[in-house]
Amino acid sequence: MEYRYLAESSKYKVFSLADYVYLKNKANCKSHTEYEQSDENIAWIYGEPDSAIITFDERYVVIAGCGISVYDIQLKETTYLFSEPDSIEWTEGVYLGENDEIFQVRFNALTKTEKLVIKRLNLKSHNVDILS
Repeated sequence: MEYRYLAESSKYKVFSLADYVYLKNKANCKSHTEYEQSDENIAWIYGEPDSAIITFDERYVVIAGCGISVYDIQLKETTYLFSEPDSIEWTEGVYLGENDEIFQVRFNALTKTEKLVIKRLNLKSHNVDILS
């Protein structure tokens, strides 16, 4: 198995190995490319993660795949959304919209009728808007 690098900022790097997602704090590591004991396991994504971002303020990591996972770096807490076995939403392409607030992200989701929609997630309230 190989590591997949999903996102990077000036302070952090997000990578996955199979279904597990890790956060590397660059200030505390010896290697920026190898797994180390100091790397934090921040999420488990059924079917492996599709993509991830680190918000501009470096407060959140948002991971797409089976649902959406939001890791709060300051609180060290992961919230799993849309990934309950009877109501899974497959998501991909998580990104920050130019006109969105600092605590909002967008992502693509596949509906039960196999239609792709764009949604916007408020990282604080977990409210979701359907944009298309």
